Order: sequence, then structure tokens, then C-alpha cells
Amino acid sequence: MVKMKQLTGADEMWFSLESQNTPMHISDVHIYNPVTAPGKHVSQKDVLNYIEKRVDSLPMREKRFPVPFNADYSYWVDDENFDLKNHIRFTTLSKPGTWKQFCSEVERIIAIPLDMSRPLWEMHIIEGLNKIDGIPEGCFAVVHKKHHGQFDGSSATYVKSVLHTLDPAAKELPPKQTTPADKAPSQLDLFYRTMFRNTVIKPMERMNFLYRTLPDLPQAMQAAVEDAMKMGSAVRTRFSKAIPSLSRVIEARPFPLQDILRFRKLVPGATVNDVVITIFAGALRKYLMHHNELPEEPLRGLIPIAVRKEEEIGAGGNKVFSMITVTHTDVEDPVERLAKVHQATQYSKKFTDTLGGRSMNEMLELSPLAMIDLSIKMAQGVKLANFNSPLYSGFGMSNVPGSRESLYFCGAQQIRCFNWGFLMDGMGLLLAAGSYGDELVFSTMSCPEMMPDSDFFADCIQKSHDELYHLKNG
Repeated sequence: MVKMKQLTGADEMWFSLESQNTPMHISDVHIYNPVTAPGKHVSQKDVLNYIEKRVDSLPMREKRFPVPFNADYSYWVDDENFDLKNHIRFTTLSKPGTWKQFCSEVERIIAIPLDMSRPLWEMHIIEGLNKIDGIPEGCFAVVHKKHHGQFDGSSATYVKSVLHTLDPAAKELPPKQTTPADKAPSQLDLFYRTMFRNTVIKPMERMNFLYRTLPDLPQAMQAAVEDAMKMGSAVRTRFSKAIPSLSRVIEARPFPLQDILRFRKLVPGATVNDVVITIFAGALRKYLMHHNELPEEPLRGLIPIAVRKEEEIGAGGNKVFSMITVTHTDVEDPVERLAKVHQATQYSKKFTDTLGGRSMNEMLELSPLAMIDLSIKMAQGVKLANFNSPLYSGFGMSNVPGSRESLYFCGAQQIRCFNWGFLMDGMGLLLAAGSYGDELVFSTMSCPEMMPDSDFFADCIQKSHDELYHLKNG
């Protein structure tokens, strides 16, 4: 049998989470200025040629091939009918091309699920960005949608590096993949593979996992139970519900990265991530106070942690674990909130290290796929998120560092980038920060039923940032 690339348990989980109202793709949105490109213009043909030369450097031809009845994890196989034009679309904003128009178009694009019968990515090129503050006239944007089942935050960052150059005139192409996907197997071949894995390979993997983790398992489980009992259930918010529709609302605010680096010095040992959480927590506090919904207890957020080793960069797939941290939305003073957030993240990291993010992913890998998928689908079917006792308060937060150097796409210089991810039942608000150059952009995503005033929430982020700015700068 030819060795095929198979998904992991962590990868498959994202396909189980995919539902009618919760597509599990992530979207990187980049804005470019074409004045650095040849002829100071980037045409549709230029984009198609540029991507075509890089298709074989990334898993852009691979599509998911599920095993019948979820008897085993799916495989990545070559799409024999691959056509680049099925994945790249072009649109132009009507005049004048404002920020509001841009957000509306991106919301429309993000709301559409990816076609599961094809490789799980799309690029939407949006032209006509002529009236956006801080963006020169004539810029264009690229909305790059990728399924989380194939890429986590770290591997998505690698994709960005392949799709960009450090020189607008660069001609050198990135190396091609060393292990491209195979063709789809026959049903008989798939049957034998599944039988062999389930009767020979997986039992051996389970024994190996137990052998490696058993000595530390009692201590880890005791710590997990004790911490879970201390933590209890989280306070519910308007975002702690099942996602009611495919509609999405997005917003963003850019800030000088230097501001964030200076804010760290307000509390000894504080990190950029602590500052990001503090600003988002301040915005949540202001937003919920405005709606008379701020609870006395602090809210808890879900935060992804990369557990990818250096040698796994560029391998695709998911090497991520999540921790829950207290965001101290109950604290009005921003410096005091930053100090408490720093303490909370240190505690959460210690708790996560005790459990072991990679070990938890391995445990998921060894669990029967059919059981995991059925459990998730049942919870979605009865809308469990509407009445359960959650571990976090309905929102997720992430911080993805980007390049400090200028990046170029088709010779056009990147001006700004945004990170808009996904929503899922019980998590109706996603708060993401991403850096590029000398800027850190705070991006938000929700649905209109839960956040009908996303522009007001963006103003709350601005005010939360400004409070720290005035304290640091007098």
C-alpha cells in the first residue's frame, strides 16, 4: 500500500465542528498598494500567474477524502480536477469604496462555507478601496480563506511566508512540496487500510501513549480535577449561545506596535499577550456596561496555544491547544487589570503545562472518530450551548505575531492585515490581534444577532487602548 497523508484527531475535530451556521474556516485579509508592482498595477492575470507558480509549494491541490461511516480519519488526496479559477475570485467595490463597504463585502465572503468537494481554500481579490482612512487610494485586498482542519494559526503564518516576497522584484520561487498528496484510493484499498489501522496500528499507539504518560497521569489528573473544582462554571454572556445564522459582523482597529510594547512596562513581567487581553477585556467591560449586562464576576476567555515544534513548521495540520484564562473585566483600573491578567495567564499556562497540550492532542488522536463526531453533532442538534454551564464566557482571544519586514504580493506592498477566524456554538465573539510591520491590528468577529453594533464595540477597543496610552504618556 502507498503511504497517504492522513488527518489527525485534532484536524478531524474541526470538520466535526462544521455545521450549517458554523463554517470552520479562518480568513487572513491583506491590503496591498500596487504602486510598487511593475507598471504600478496588478491585473487579474498577474494574480493567477503568481499563485499558479506557488501552488505546488503548498497543499493547495489537496482535498479531503473521508472514510465511509467515520471508521477512520480522512485522507488528503490530490484533486485530479483542480482548476485555479475555482478558487480565485475578483470583485470591485462600488464607489466610493469606504471601510463600511469593505467590511460588508468581507462579511459576505466569510459567511460562505468552503466547498468540501474541492481543496479547502479560496482567494477573493477586492479592488476599489479608495476611501479608507490610512489606506492610499487604488489599493486592493486579498481575502484568503483556509479551513482550520488543514491549517492552524502557526501553519497559516507559514502559508503567508510562501505567498509573499521580501522584495517587490523577487523572481525566486519557494521550493515545491517534497510529499505531494496521492490520488484517491479505491474502496477496497481504503477498507484494508482502515482494518489494518484499527486492528494493528491504533492499539499499538494507545499502548505507547499509556506507557509514556502513565507515570505522570495520576498527578496531572489530580491537578486538573482540583483546578476545575476551583474554577467552576463561567459567567454566561450574550455570546454564550448557539450561533443562530451564517451572518457575520466584523470590525478592526489598528494601533502602533510601539504603544503595546510600552504598555508592557506598566507591570513588571507583562507580555504583549497580556496587554492584548487587557485591552480586549477593557473593551468588553465598556460594551457590556453600556448594555447593562456587565456581571460582577470576571469573564473568562478561551485562548489558543501553539504546541508546534520548530521542525513541524510548514507541515500543515493542527498543533494547537486551548487554555481558559480570567480576563478581569470586573477591574476598572487598566493597570490593575493588566497586573491581574498577567497573574491569570501565568496560572493558566502552568495548568496547561501540567496537562500537556501535545499529550491532550495525542489523546484526541486515539479516540474513535465516530464517537467524537456523534457527540459534537448531538450537542449542536439540541443547541446545548444555550443552556449548559460553560467553562468560558462566550468569547475567544488570539494574538498572532507577523512579519516586521515589508511583504509583497505580485510586487504590491502589503499595507495592513487582519485576522478573522470562526465562530462556534458557545463562542459568539472572536477577538484577534495580529501584528505586521510597526502596527498591531485588533480585529473582532461576531454575528449581528449577538452584536448588532460592532462599530460601537470597535470604539470600545479604541477607548480601552487610549486609557493605557494616557496613563503611560501622562
